[in-house]
Amino acid sequence: MKKTISILLILAMVLLLAACSKPAEEKIDYTGTYDVVLIEAGDQSVSAEELQNLRELGYEAIMSFADDGTGLMSIGGEENDFTYDAEAGTITMNGLESKMEFNEAGQLVILEDGASMTLEKRAEE
Repeated sequence: MKKTISILLILAMVLLLAACSKPAEEKIDYTGTYDVVLIEAGDQSVSAEELQNLRELGYEAIMSFADDGTGLMSIGGEENDFTYDAEAGTITMNGLESKMEFNEAGQLVILEDGASMTLEKRAEE
């Protein structure tokens, strides 16, 4: 009888601990290809309209994020490799580390020293 009560108490404690534990944070998924839709850097800004004109001339303005933490930025025929850390929300390109976050519209924004680049994820193909 004592053994049964002890087992029931242990089970109750395990269930209580499981119920009180914090839920695992959802990992943010950056993977995919994003169109660059806006670049703001003080008076050196590139508008959405200017980026669209670039696309109409046959040039891309994209960033592709692979699931292994690497990526490629291609703007106007120039390509740059980068790495990113999904957990920290950072991206490193050309030795500079910048912060990444999603805005209310679901766009990915890369922020660094007062400058920002806004990206919009392409629909899955």
